[in-house]
Amino acid sequence: MSISSNKPDGTHRVHMDNRWNDIATAAYGLTDLRLTESRVHFSNHFFIESSQGQFVLSCSPFQADRMVKSYQFQLMEVLKDNGFRQVSLPVQTLDGRYCYWGGEDWWVLNPYMPSDEHPPWDSRDLITEAAQTLAALHSAGRKYGDKLRAESERKDLGWYYVPSTRWAELSPKIARAFRWDELSEDDVAFLRSQLRFVQSNAALCDEWGMRSITHQDYRPANLRIWESKIATVWDFDMAVIDYSLYDVAFASLQFGGRECLFPEVSLDLAKHFVEEYIAATDKPEPFEEDGVLRWFLTVAVLRRLLLNYHIPERMELLRKIAGWDWLNRIASSL
Repeated sequence: MSISSNKPDGTHRVHMDNRWNDIATAAYGLTDLRLTESRVHFSNHFFIESSQGQFVLSCSPFQADRMVKSYQFQLMEVLKDNGFRQVSLPVQTLDGRYCYWGGEDWWVLNPYMPSDEHPPWDSRDLITEAAQTLAALHSAGRKYGDKLRAESERKDLGWYYVPSTRWAELSPKIARAFRWDELSEDDVAFLRSQLRFVQSNAALCDEWGMRSITHQDYRPANLRIWESKIATVWDFDMAVIDYSLYDVAFASLQFGGRECLFPEVSLDLAKHFVEEYIAATDKPEPFEEDGVLRWFLTVAVLRRLLLNYHIPERMELLRKIAGWDWLNRIASSL
């Protein structure tokens, strides 16, 4: 049986590398292998049929400025042990590890799992389930060891990977590398005002943020939908110990338009996601504190914007959030 999936777009070059066969055989003990498809995104993904079943073998390049690959699986183990059902750990290597170090890249093997082809992400019912699933993830993720927290607070993490616990502290340095000359005078003044807001109100996250294991990239592309239900939360490679409200802020801005923080998203659907998350967590106090959700929403956008990618679009989203009156009415609407 062949495995079908979306083809990579024209900007990606499919990397046909014979190492997939060697790794699958030597590290995982798979036999009678047949490659049915190969895809490239950030990583290389090899869809394999074998005598043991169907699998996806993924190869990711080493990055010195982010967590080691094994860390995400430690966090996933904690979530699973604490009762979070929608997490699926990868197949272990022959020596009992969740990933294989190939000398310059990481290899991870997962069972092939089918998914619905076109989930209706404009459906409020599905968005409600996504909010409830994130609330369950955070509930399971509040019990973690000091070692995991210490690893998340490593000082050598790249700006893209530091949790929001440290991002506000680093933001003046990060902003110095931003391409300010690409902005109009009005946009420069606005962006500086948003940075001042984040820097002067950082105590909001310390007081109200609620630490947990956080996914950091919770969006439709990383949720496997099967028979119209969220079956698996995927792609924990950015997960860290952080404030759970960062996850909520980022996740809420993924519906009704392009994912990963672009202005086409629907603030109406974002509001629905946040309200359903609040309902699933019995209306926690942080949402009643004026400005706290705006702080995390602003940080979520600034973290991407200040990396100098899609500057005009993310400036538009930042203005959209700043003018979102609903954020100032949270307490009165509960």
